[in-house]
Amino acid sequence: MSHWSRWFLVALVAQLTPGYSLVASDQIDPSHATVRQDDPTLWYKVQLLGLEGQGWTETKAPFDRLPAHAEGVVRDPVWSLSRHAAGLCVRFKTDAETIRARWTLTSDRLAMPHMPATGVSGLDLYAKLDDQWCWVGVGFPSEVTNTVTLASGLTGEAREYLLYLPLYNGVASVEIGLPEGATLAKATPRAEGQEKPIVVYGTSITQGGCASRPGMVHTAILGRRFNRPVINLGFSGNGKMEAELADLLAELDPALYVLDCLPNMVAEEIEARVEPFVRSLRSARPETPIVLAEDRTYTNARLVAGQWERNRSSRAALRAAYDRLVASGVKGLTYLAGDPQLGEDGEATVDGSHPTDLGFLRMADVFESVLQPLLATPEPVETCERTATGPVEVPRTLQDSFHPPIAFLGDDGTYSSPLEFSDGRTVQNATDWLERRREILSTWHGIMGQWPALLDEPATETLGTETQEGFEQRQVRIEVAPEGRTLDGYLLIPEGDGPFPAMLVVFYEPETAIGEGNPVLAFARDLANSGFVALSLGIDPSAVIPEAGRLGVQPLSYLAFMAANASNAMARMPEIDPDRIGVMGHSYGGKWALFASCLHEAFACGVWSDPGIVFDESRPNVNYWEPWYLGWEAGRNRSRGVITPESPRTGAYEQLVRKGHDLHELHALMAPRPFLVSGGSEDPPERWRALSHTVAVNRLLGFEHQVALTNRPGHRPTEQSNEQIMDFLKSVLRP
Repeated sequence: MSHWSRWFLVALVAQLTPGYSLVASDQIDPSHATVRQDDPTLWYKVQLLGLEGQGWTETKAPFDRLPAHAEGVVRDPVWSLSRHAAGLCVRFKTDAETIRARWTLTSDRLAMPHMPATGVSGLDLYAKLDDQWCWVGVGFPSEVTNTVTLASGLTGEAREYLLYLPLYNGVASVEIGLPEGATLAKATPRAEGQEKPIVVYGTSITQGGCASRPGMVHTAILGRRFNRPVINLGFSGNGKMEAELADLLAELDPALYVLDCLPNMVAEEIEARVEPFVRSLRSARPETPIVLAEDRTYTNARLVAGQWERNRSSRAALRAAYDRLVASGVKGLTYLAGDPQLGEDGEATVDGSHPTDLGFLRMADVFESVLQPLLATPEPVETCERTATGPVEVPRTLQDSFHPPIAFLGDDGTYSSPLEFSDGRTVQNATDWLERRREILSTWHGIMGQWPALLDEPATETLGTETQEGFEQRQVRIEVAPEGRTLDGYLLIPEGDGPFPAMLVVFYEPETAIGEGNPVLAFARDLANSGFVALSLGIDPSAVIPEAGRLGVQPLSYLAFMAANASNAMARMPEIDPDRIGVMGHSYGGKWALFASCLHEAFACGVWSDPGIVFDESRPNVNYWEPWYLGWEAGRNRSRGVITPESPRTGAYEQLVRKGHDLHELHALMAPRPFLVSGGSEDPPERWRALSHTVAVNRLLGFEHQVALTNRPGHRPTEQSNEQIMDFLKSVLRP
């Protein structure tokens, strides 16, 4: 069948069946509805449509969250809270122009002092429009039994709807009211691979305090984003990781577990309960991912010492438990940091603890970035062997750069193999590598601080344009972080027809790379003259040192996060081929480029000019220990310079070294994407001992000539080393 014929048939079907078609077998017979006197509305019990977000069917009451057999097993407060309808929802299809609701609550406490009635006791309606969930209306509760119109004046087009039930009240009954003649049907079942739920066990925050309406708690937001059921097991003030809850959670078969109980636990409880709880789950569900979440940072922690200490001590206890679990061989664990969850401005809570809708949106962004890789369906061949550049055609000037000199052949140094899991297993194939890759990322992000969610559509503003010989130079402002944080720089676009391959060039400031300084550092100008788009950005690393209680991400990791957002901005530019974007930098910029390319898989390649590609405390310039790189630690200051007994390691750097990690683990994340180390005084030929481990990963995946190291005597680039860089980029990105 031709492309045209296939398009015609699709278009014809779309015309004959606008919106969602209501399959007869899924329709609810109107005879199941009830009608009240003097009101033609047909009222349908939501049980006819099925409840989503309920882990058990054998419950004492229809809208309970725990099974009947949990009564008398869990503590009374937990049982009482389990009868609240938090997270329960109903998916359905209708072509009605008006949708009404009638529900009876189990308590007359409609609101709380810090949470409105719409969130505590209301209903919340969404509709699917162009494959996106859009808010429609809320059911305002005014008494125990309520009858409201959720929406009127709808188009009458058949579509899918999603109705959330109250967060902090129970319901005895819920009915949907439709006009006579309107059809009602069950929603289409979840797609294969998306039917398993996410289970979130936690506290009052998980339960939804203090969302303005039920659809705004982060668990509901995640359900819409992932198009997947979410079971909300938040119990206000009572998420304490008790053994009986572990047994109950083990009865479920979810896509993953999220354990988010720190706000209700002190350090002593965390130390005593986390490991048995996780081991119980792991015994019952050996393959199900488990996420251990830190508590959100109290938004007044910078001012109230007790709040700050509560966050610190709880997190220290959770991290220690996590480390012990991993060291003992428990696999499939992911650590979710607390600092990024509510943002940096202190504006995301009602009372310093419980999020507003803004806070829940920010939490959803952070949780999404952590959960997304765990929910992805593995595609080992396509994922592991995907590379935007294809096999590298080794240029003549680099013939000796893709293998170590004879002196280092077979010499892997003392570095641990990235092909070994933390539990001692060995990576055997591409599927294993996907799992091991996730483990490395989780470990490093867990120590350095979890990134916020990347910006989907970073803004780009052109501030001015100049015509240079052979290219156009634009002064631009790029959005690189949440809350409108931007960097000014220069975008150089070569003459000719695009889209072109592109490189992000990073340094202390953007002017050097466009030629306003030492000519051997004019990387962006040289790239534009060679047929590449170049974006030159710069910032002093000290400008991203996190303030205590705010960001919580090590500066070098946050610089990589900013570079990742810049690459997203570049991918949206019509002049750039989004599949051929790399990143490069020299010295400090080389460190930045190393972390950016390793931590953000969308970069097609990397060039790292003499940054010091491993931890080396014998080299003062390989200074990852400094607070503006990986050594930031709240409340501690060390003297600038090399590590000494008087000025010891601090921050994430101290943890990484103490636990035996080194940067070769990050190098391995590049596979099978190619990278070049343009080595000088800080990266001599001995660095092949570390690089050989990434060569081994590439060979496991079926790739050769993806790792290159050139050498020059000094730290500063030379004309020859720059020629080698350009030849490498031409071979891998093919302008």
